[in-house]
Amino acid sequence: MKKFLNAFFLCLFSLFFAVSAQAKDFIFGVLLVGPYNDHGWSQAHYEAAKEVEKELKGVKMIYIDKANPADRPGITIPELVDDLVDKGAKLIIANSDDMKDGIREAVLEHPDIYFVHISGDDALTGKAPKHLSNLMGKMIYGKMMAGFVATMTTNISFISFSFFSSPNCFL
Repeated sequence: MKKFLNAFFLCLFSLFFAVSAQAKDFIFGVLLVGPYNDHGWSQAHYEAAKEVEKELKGVKMIYIDKANPADRPGITIPELVDDLVDKGAKLIIANSDDMKDGIREAVLEHPDIYFVHISGDDALTGKAPKHLSNLMGKMIYGKMMAGFVATMTTNISFISFSFFSSPNCFL
């Protein structure tokens, strides 16, 4: 997942940076649903963004982690987006489906800012304006690879996998 995110972000930022090459620096903002160091979903996005910052000269990442109601009661996604835009972000990446309504609102408030909503589906359904894109990998492939690893490394003669939590998992 991390390599996929790194490759995606490098391609994405190469495009945006080429378009805005007249600017001295290109600042992008990342809204992370969890802590930047959660050893999971948010950290993978954070590290991919840091890699982009390292690889592309003149690109700077700013971020807000714990962008969720439990960690930030009373704060909305549009308010967090406003903060990132006020700090110079020309691209906002939001990494949770839980941010869908807030991102939809922020997109309408900032028609000159590009948005990428990870795990959103507005582009797929045709609801997205031109400056909103979505990205979501097929999680089933990661689960399949984890199953292969489990099979190859188990010390017992069987393994199990619960597929009921995922509607896109077929036997």
